Order: sequence, then structure tokens, then C-alpha cells
Amino acid sequence: MTTIDPGDLEARLARLEAAVFAQPADDDTTTERPDDVASAPATGDADDTFWALRGLEQRTAALEHGAVLFTGSVVAGGGPVQWQYARATDDLLALGDDPDAAESAGSGPLATAASRLAAIGSPVRLQLLLAVADGTSALADLGELDGIGTTGQVYHHVRVLTAAGWLQPAGRGRVAVPPMRLVPLLVAVAAME
Repeated sequence: MTTIDPGDLEARLARLEAAVFAQPADDDTTTERPDDVASAPATGDADDTFWALRGLEQRTAALEHGAVLFTGSVVAGGGPVQWQYARATDDLLALGDDPDAAESAGSGPLATAASRLAAIGSPVRLQLLLAVADGTSALADLGELDGIGTTGQVYHHVRVLTAAGWLQPAGRGRVAVPPMRLVPLLVAVAAME
């Protein structure tokens, strides 16, 4: 196994790109991020339950411990979103290995991941977030949902979700789920079923 310093982002990215990027995405509507996994052409048996897994295995064969992939093509709230993201297993497991982050526990990738998970750990916040993802964007309308609480509580929850990156202001008392957060949100909810 090749050992790479978790703080050496350039080396980590180079390793991941070498294993994952087999060909460029050919769809202009895909939300692009520098760490996206390129779209694979449709091949093989249409009834293959594990088609995404097979593609991931082919693209990450050089990684000793594999990788994690999540992807989605959804229409919700603000319109269509196509998104995919892959990370090497070693990189994910090394999030807590950064000695600098240990010294300042409130910063770094581990703290960011924990705060994002904590923000959706509240049933009320998750309900608000899913309502926004489903098209309810006005804060006044969110306050009318069953079990949400007072207007002040709605604003408090919206501030927490916005600080964690799950929501963004959409003008005139409205909020939206950023397109780059929609599929990860739905993946997190599906993973907890």
C-alpha cells in the first residue's frame, strides 16, 4: 500500500484522479465539481442491480481499499440536478488523522463533517430541509408545517442549516437547498432508512 500524508491534498487528489477519471463527462447539465467522477457510458445488462458498483470497481481497481461513490439524477424544488461524487476509502478514513485538526477541534474536515451531520440530526431541521427540497421555499410557509414550532424556532433552525451549508438564501424571505447539496441530502436520508 502506498502511504500518503492526509494533509497532502495534491497527492491525494492525484491518486484519486488516476484511479477514478477514466473519461470526461459528456453531459453539460451535470453539476461539475473538481472531484466528480466522470460519467460512464451505459453498458452491460440493463437488469444489473449493481451497475454503479461495477463501474466504480473498474475505475478504482488501483486503490487497495476501494472507494465510495454516490450519485443522483433528481428533480426537486429548484429543478433538475445531476450529481456524482467519489472518494477513496483511505481518504475518508483518514479524516480524523490530521494532527493540526486535533489541536483545534473546531476546524478541519472532521469538524465540518460533524457539524453538517449534527445540523440534520434534528427531526425538525430534517423536516424543514426536506420541505425546502420539495419546493416549499418561503419561510412563512415553512412556519405553517405541522410540528415545526414558532416563527422564531423556524428562523433558528434555518440559521443552523444555512451555517452548515444545507440551505442558502433565495431572496425575499425564501431559502433553497444548494444544488450541490441536494443529492448528498437525499443520499444521507436514504442511508438512514
